[in-house]
Formats: sequence, C-alpha cells, structure tokens
Amino acid sequence: MIREYKARRGCPKLPELDQAFRDITRGVFRARPAPEKPQHLIPRQLPPADREVIGQDGVFTSLRQYIAQRRAEGKGAVILLTGMAGVGKSAVANHLCRSVEGDFPGGTLYASLNGFSGEGTSPAEPRQILSRFLSDLGMQTQATDAEALSGALRSRLATRSVVLLLDDAAQSGQVLPLLPGTGTSVVVITSRNQLPDLTTRKDVYVCRIEPLDCESAAEIVSAGMSGSTREKCRPSVDKLVELCGRLPLALSVLAKPVGRRSPQGVAELVARLSLEDKRLEELHVLGHERSVRLALDYSVEALSGEARTLLWQMAIHPGPSMDWSAAMDLGGATPGHAADRALDELIDANLVERAADRYLLHDLVRAHARHYVSPESDRPAERLREETVHRVLAHQLQNAVACDRVIDPQRSLPIDEPQGLRITDPVSEEEAMAYLDAEYEVCLQGIDLALRDDLPQYVWLLSMALVPYQWRRNRHADAERRLTEAEAASRDCASPADRAMVYRMLAGSQLRAGRIDLGLRNAEAAVRLGDGLSDRAGRLGLALSLHLRAVGHQRKGDLDTAEQGHRHALDLFEALGDRAGAAAALNGVGTVQYGRGGYDEALRTCGEALRIFELTDDANGRANVLTTLAKIHAIRYERDEALRLYERAIAIYQKLSYWPNEAKALSRYAHVLLSSGRVQEAVKAWERVAILREFMGDEEGVQQALAQLEGLR
Repeated sequence: MIREYKARRGCPKLPELDQAFRDITRGVFRARPAPEKPQHLIPRQLPPADREVIGQDGVFTSLRQYIAQRRAEGKGAVILLTGMAGVGKSAVANHLCRSVEGDFPGGTLYASLNGFSGEGTSPAEPRQILSRFLSDLGMQTQATDAEALSGALRSRLATRSVVLLLDDAAQSGQVLPLLPGTGTSVVVITSRNQLPDLTTRKDVYVCRIEPLDCESAAEIVSAGMSGSTREKCRPSVDKLVELCGRLPLALSVLAKPVGRRSPQGVAELVARLSLEDKRLEELHVLGHERSVRLALDYSVEALSGEARTLLWQMAIHPGPSMDWSAAMDLGGATPGHAADRALDELIDANLVERAADRYLLHDLVRAHARHYVSPESDRPAERLREETVHRVLAHQLQNAVACDRVIDPQRSLPIDEPQGLRITDPVSEEEAMAYLDAEYEVCLQGIDLALRDDLPQYVWLLSMALVPYQWRRNRHADAERRLTEAEAASRDCASPADRAMVYRMLAGSQLRAGRIDLGLRNAEAAVRLGDGLSDRAGRLGLALSLHLRAVGHQRKGDLDTAEQGHRHALDLFEALGDRAGAAAALNGVGTVQYGRGGYDEALRTCGEALRIFELTDDANGRANVLTTLAKIHAIRYERDEALRLYERAIAIYQKLSYWPNEAKALSRYAHVLLSSGRVQEAVKAWERVAILREFMGDEEGVQQALAQLEGLR
C-alpha cells in the first residue's frame, strides 16, 4: 500500500506521515499519546424541572423521532416550540432536552432570552449569550462583536454535538446568531411568537403547543386531592378546566388552593371564576411568576398600538370565532388602522389562533383583553366600544340577510343598505346554508350581545334573518326562543306588518316543533295585526298568516276550519297575483281533502298546485306538493308513481339542504319501497334518515331509524 502511494504521489510532504511510513516499513509502532484531559467540565445547564409534564406524550414522541431522523442523516435540528403564554412551552422544551441530552456528548447549553419577562428585565443580547456559550465550551476568543462571536460558536459546534435550549425568545434577531452552521447539534427554541423571520431563513421544525386535553387538565387541577374528594369534586374540577381553557399555567395556579379545599370550597371557587371580570384575579398569584394575568400582560405589551386595539375589539366580538371579513370590518371602526397587518401581528404573537379559515381567541385572552387592555384611539374607549358593537352586529345582520334572501326570497326584512362592510354573496341556497352553518353560533352570540347592550333593532332583525336556516336545520327550539325575544324587542321599533311577520315565524317554529296550541295562538296574533293593514305588503302578510293558521287547525284535526282558512288565503293570494302563495294554499286545501279521504279530489287540487309552483322559483313549495301527491298515490296503491314523486321531492330537499323535510320524505319513501319488495333500497333510505337525524341532533329519530334498519337486516 505504501509502495503504491509513493508510486502515485511520491514521498509524503507531511513529516508526520513520512515518519509513519518509515515506522511501518521497519515494523516499529509508536504508542499513541494519551488523550489530553479536558480543560473544562462538559456543560449540563438545563434548569431543574419543577413539575411533571402531563398530556404531551404525542408531542414528545414526534419531536424525538424528528431528532433521531436528523441524527441518522448526519444533520442537526432546529426546533421551535411556539404557543400562547402559559401553555407550557418551557416545560415541554426542558423535558425534551433532558430526554435526549445523553445522546449529545458535547454537553447541554441553556439560555433564557427574557423575551417576555416584563418591566425591569431587558431581552437578552445575543453577544452576551455568545460569549458565555464559548466560554462554557472551553473556547477562548478575542472577538467582541456579535458577528465574530457567532462565527466562533459555529466553528466550535461544527465538530461538537450539543443540545442548546434557547428559552423565551421575543424575536428572530435574538436567536439567529446563536444557531450552529453545520454539525449535528440540536437547538430547541421556545417563543410566544411564531418568529416568521427565523422560519423563512432556516430549516426549522415548528411545533405549536396547544392547551391540554380535558383529562390531562383535570389531572393537574386535582393532583393534590385524595381519591374520595376527587370523585366528589369531579363536576367542579371539570368546570374549572373549562373556565381555564385547559391552559397549564392557569391549571397549576389552581392546583394548590383546590387541593386544600372541601368540595364546597371548590364549588365556591368555580362560582368566582365564572365571573369573567374576576377570573384573572383568581389566577393571579401576587409576587409569583405563575400569574396568568402577568403572562398575558407581557404578551400584550409587546404589541403595536394597532394590534392592541384590534385585540380589544376582537374581545368585544361575541365569538366564539370569526371569519376574515368580520375581523377586517372590526378594524373599520378605527380609521387609519391597517386591520390586516394588525391581525397578522396577533397571529404571530399567538394571541389569535387561525383554524380552518376562522380566527379564535382563547377564553382567558378574551377576558384579559376585555378587562386589562386599553385601545389606542383618539376617541374615548366607551365611544369606540359602542361603534365596535354596532359594527359587529351590522356585519352579522347584513350577511345573515344576504343568505336569507337566497334561502327565502319570498320575504323581505326592513334593513338599510350596507355601508363599508364586507358582505357575502351566495349564488345558491347551498352556499347560503354553508355560510350560516359556519356563522350560526356566532350570530346567536350576537343576539345575546344586542340584548345586553339594549339594541332591540338588532335583536329582532337578526333573530328573524336566521329562521329559514333554523327550520332547515331542525333548530326549532332555538328559533322559538329567539323569536320570543324578537317579539318583545319588536314592540317599540317595528311596524305592525313586521310584528305580524315575527308572530308568524314564531307560530311556524312552534307548529314544526309540535307545539300546536302555542302556534295557533301566535298565528292568531299575526292575523289580528294583519287585519288592519290595507297596503299590498300588509295584505300579503295577512294571506300568509291565514294560511299558517289553517295549517295549525289542520294539525289539530279541525279540517273544516282548516279548509276555510286555506281558501280565504287562496282568494287573497290570487287577488294579489302571488302565484307561490296561491299554490301553497291550494296544496293546503289538497291535504285537507286527502285527510277526509277524498283522494281523487285531492289529486286534482294538488296537481293544479304543482302546475302553478312550476311557474315560480319556489323549489321548497314544489317539493312539498310532490310529497303530498306521493302520499295520495301511495294510499291508492299506485306505488311506482308514488316512488317517482318521492324521488323528485327528496332530490329537491337534498339540494336545498332541508334536513327535516328530506328525512320525513325518505321515511315515507322507504315504507313504499318495502311494500314494493325493494328491501335493499329501503335500507339505503333508512341509513340516510339515520344520518340526517344525527346531523339534527335528534337522538330519538336516530334510534327509530336504527330500529327500522335492525328489522330489515
């Protein structure tokens, strides 16, 4: 081998290599000098772990797998643990570094960067941290500026494998100079901010630390309880977990007082935390670093004035979430502020979470913003709050009405044109329903906000705008409750015609829920209000009220009164030239005839109603008549025609996303299929019924559908 080396390259130029060749040729082997003893101790600087980390097993597993994968590739790793204040980032980072530091012989370095330590503590300068790290690694340097020190650290870490924990970073500038260049070291960074400059410039594994699951959160709160006390206090502990938003810092603050209290004392603590304006005081430990209020104070202090103001406004929004347009319309209450830039800043600071294109505030962030944050504005805070509330409610109302006009174009609510608001423009009923699916809970919270702030116009209008959606989603109890509030709110601020409409929608909700007597009572109130109106809108409202009252009489079994009411409504609709109304009234007459057993007469009447409906764009009315015709054909044993009509009606209901009507039509359709011997098709129909009933939260209906399926299988 030596001869081959010399033939190719000649004698070695390095004296050490030449001497080695001579020794090997002569058979003389020099003993290797003993390795020098290290001149310093290997650093192991992790701070003590003051408590067990609970509920993060999945996070630890994924992070350790990532580190192992990078090491197997001969690469280092940079991991950013980010999340809101108090979510447990530092505890997770410490536990992670402890679990892997045995694989890194070069040591473990730790630095608190003091990014959010509050007044009196400045964020750590990279130059100071660099000097200490180099000294801890046994490297002496004459460099003093940050760039030279950063280069020296990279050189040292290129051949030394260490773990670096950089805790509580405020910005990327604190972190970037401390990162290795090459080598196999692992860096774990914690920050309340998402550090976008870091993640765009470096290969960083970002792990967002979320609040705990309910079971793990309850384990923290009840850690100091005895077994028997824990069982007695379980409902109270669950409520505390909810009130703390499963935030580890808040839970650990409560653990000690909870552990010392009787079940009654824990229940009293729940009562105090249930008061939003007192909650953060209960979670504040004076003179102690474990204070939720102080932790959030430090996060908010780092915000710009624009972001702080938008956070305050988002806390006024009733929640639980909002879409982009709602957030931007909030910013419109403060001219000159860039709402999009402020929202980005809040997301980067983990004070606002974006999930599935919606923006959310943690409950404790919302409470803190409402009671401890001041907006930056040239107007008094109370005036800005009033303007913000009006903007929130106007946005909700205008968008709900935009959907309502598509879902139920037959009616009109008295609202002004939108001014400077972002309004959705659904092109189909499916789009309108999907929008309200996302916004429904937010709108209910908006009604509550209008009630608290004594804004009756928004109470009744927003409640009314939601009714067609509620009917199609089987939310009749919600509709009845909100329309009862709307009826009271509309007394002093709505016209008689509009008040009649409120009574009519309330009656319709009650009839759909099977509350027939109440429905008839409110339908009668709508008729009384409409009787004194002479304009076209008033007469049309009266016709609708008469038709609805007739439906109530029919469900009560009073067919004569029902037919009289339907025919009275029919005359009014025809006089007003309202085809859809006339067709609905004819269908009402046909159902009365069907109820009396006059099937031939009912077929003719409902056939005429279908002919008229097909001249209109009222798809729901058309499906209703198709269902009536199908019932008539089914009872006449004309099953093929009944099935064809049901299929047409079901397709329309499905397209309209009208779950209750689709489920009813499918149930009747399945019975006709069974009587025709088409069992497998009946099974599919009942399966769809079960799914729809589950969507509607109708547990009894689900069980009935499952029972039908059980009998067929």
